[in-house]
Amino acid sequence: MTATLPRIALLFLTLLAAPLVLAADTSAALRTVFADYEQDYLRLNPHEATLRGDRRYNAVLADEISARWLADELAMTRRHLQRLDTIEQRMLSLAEQVSVATFRFNLELVRERHDSGFAARQALMPLTQFNGLHLELAQLGSGSGFQPFADRADHEAWLARAGAWPEWVALAIANMRRGVETGVVLPRVLVERILPQLEAHIVDDPARSVFWGPVAKLAPGPEREALEPRYRALITTRIVPGYRALRDFMHDEYLPAARTTVGRSALADGATWYALDIRANTTLPATAAQIHQTGQEQVALLAREMDRVRERLGFEGDLRAFYDQLRSSDAYLHANEEAALGAYRAMKQHVAERVGQYFGRLPRADYEVRPVEAFRAASAAGGSYQRPDAGGTRPGVFYLNTSDLTRIPTYETVALSLHEAVPGHHFQSSLATESTHLPDFQRFGWITAYGEGWALYAETLGHGMGLYEDPLALLGFLHSRLFRANRLVVDTGLHAFGWSRERAIQHFLDNSPMSEADARAEVERYISWPGQALAYMSGALEIQRLRDHAQQTLGNRFDLRAFHDEVLADGVVPLPVLQQKIERWIKAAR
Repeated sequence: MTATLPRIALLFLTLLAAPLVLAADTSAALRTVFADYEQDYLRLNPHEATLRGDRRYNAVLADEISARWLADELAMTRRHLQRLDTIEQRMLSLAEQVSVATFRFNLELVRERHDSGFAARQALMPLTQFNGLHLELAQLGSGSGFQPFADRADHEAWLARAGAWPEWVALAIANMRRGVETGVVLPRVLVERILPQLEAHIVDDPARSVFWGPVAKLAPGPEREALEPRYRALITTRIVPGYRALRDFMHDEYLPAARTTVGRSALADGATWYALDIRANTTLPATAAQIHQTGQEQVALLAREMDRVRERLGFEGDLRAFYDQLRSSDAYLHANEEAALGAYRAMKQHVAERVGQYFGRLPRADYEVRPVEAFRAASAAGGSYQRPDAGGTRPGVFYLNTSDLTRIPTYETVALSLHEAVPGHHFQSSLATESTHLPDFQRFGWITAYGEGWALYAETLGHGMGLYEDPLALLGFLHSRLFRANRLVVDTGLHAFGWSRERAIQHFLDNSPMSEADARAEVERYISWPGQALAYMSGALEIQRLRDHAQQTLGNRFDLRAFHDEVLADGVVPLPVLQQKIERWIKAAR
């Protein structure tokens, strides 16, 4: 009997260990699915690889609009969804289940865009004044973007990548011609905004081109002497001819065929297309009518708060007159570009001294405040953010649009800094990028409702930091919220309820202190990017709702720092997945 006891014990221990082995095998299989997907994804999206600091595809120009590229994306999506279905989810950890839910959401959305035909239709409108390779190419080639130019190999990679520009132009023109034939064309107002962007790169002297930037930064010597003629040839024989061909086509052929309507609903099956835009950007099962109503309610609520600030500031007119005064007075403008940049760099220090009270985890990466490049300033937002690279060699960048100081009034400094930098986009993006356990689609990917929702929520933390005690700073906070609430009304108005561009602009002027130039640029952004504007307030309201729910449930056990850390712990996730995460966190904290 004694001889058999060790074997029985061994069998018992083996049975106990079996679930652990199975779980380990399942986790390994899942990591393989994620890793294989990332390799496929980066091959299809070489600019994203460059942004992440992966140099393998620095010589490859992005496609994203050819029939072959679209077919490859769909095949990749279906293949990895099928592989995901083979994973036994009950064997996974909670963090892995979050990753699976996020991965599935992302891929099913891509598959639906293709199966519905909307991906192919979108490729017939390959550029707008806010998005497109005509803008991204210039950012990459300026020498100040995320395309590296540290050594000769980097220059060689760029010369190869940019050299493919005319072929992409030919493809884009062919697509747009098919769009004209099938009635899938841009609104005329967007084409009018694109034309100056193209014109800016048609230069006679290569040294006056933004694409001369990388060689201009080289010190005199043999390397510059070798590269200068090649850059000169690139600009004169590839870059400029490509922009000229695109400009001539859009002016001579496309502009006359552009549509006078502006909304998704004006296109065939536009209501279904916009419903997909809503789900993609909010991640929620909301209808256009529900979002429109929420926006109207938020606008009314915030207008009452703005009226109280008007009284605190001693303004005797009504709210409409107050808005007119805010948008017309020079008293609220930075004196010049340097003054604006200086104010935001000072705010960076103010926030850094306080933010540790609200977060247990802080990112290692720093960020810089820079002006938006001149070639894209006319259509760029007042502020934007570019995340740091994974290797820690490039900081995050908070881009401030200083080309028109009326678009960044002084009272917006606190809220805009909190949104774009710390603890908004910079915290969310940097903490995800620096993670050592998340799959890459959570580290580097983007879900607008989560990312922009977090950034808008981050503005609310300025109250606890004492940054809104000045009524003008509070005005800026309320203006920012009102701006995003109006977006819910205007975006749905344009794309679901037949609003004209003029009606949408007037709505902003009637219901906010936004300048007319800013209102026009914003409305044209929504026209070009249906549904994206819905993400900000949808996400912020949901994060605030989850915080309120956690506080009410946990009472004295609620830890704000721990709550924020949990919200940011898993990189980008859809809002329904975030809801499940926080519910589990609440249960564990009880």
